[in-house]
Amino acid sequence: MSLVVPPDPDWSCSYAREAARLAQHIPTLHHIGSTAVPGLSAKPTIDILGVLPDAMAVDEAVPALTRLSYDDRGESGLPGRRFLRLMDGPRRLVHLHLWPEGAPAIHRHLAFRDWLRAFPDRAAAYGAHKLALAARPGRTRADYVADKDAFVRAAEAEALDWAATHDSHRLRRR
Repeated sequence: MSLVVPPDPDWSCSYAREAARLAQHIPTLHHIGSTAVPGLSAKPTIDILGVLPDAMAVDEAVPALTRLSYDDRGESGLPGRRFLRLMDGPRRLVHLHLWPEGAPAIHRHLAFRDWLRAFPDRAAAYGAHKLALAARPGRTRADYVADKDAFVRAAEAEALDWAATHDSHRLRRR
C-alpha cells in the first residue's frame, strides 16, 4: 500500500459512518486531516478529532472506545491529547484524537482544515509536497511525517492568521 494515495471521494462517507459509531461516546466530532479536504492526496487513514468537556471525560470515554476495537495509545507524544487507532490488521483505518474542551490544538486543527478547504491552490501545493515526500525511496511513515513538518508548520501559521478573521469556521461540526 502506498503511503500517500490520490483523493478518494468515499473518505467523507467513511468519516460519517465512523462518527455515527462514536457519537454516543463523544459529544463533538470533527473530520480533520487531509482526508477531510476534498481533492487532497492523503494517507488513507481517517483522522477524527473528538472534543469532550474535560480531561476526566476523555479518560472516561476510553473504555467504551476500546470496546469499539480502538487501540489506546495514550498521549502519543502530545500532552493533553488521548490518541486511539482503529486498525484492520496492519492497516490504519482511523486515528482518533481526543482533546478536552478549550485545548488550543482543537482550534489549530480546524483552522488548518478550513484554510485548506478555502484555498484549493494551497491544498494542491500541500498535496504535491506530500506526494513528492512519499515518493522518496526507502522512506518510512515516520520519515514522511518528519519531512513534512516544516511545510505544515508554515502552512498552519498562515491558516491561523486567516482563521483569526474568519470566525465562521470555529468548531464547526463536519
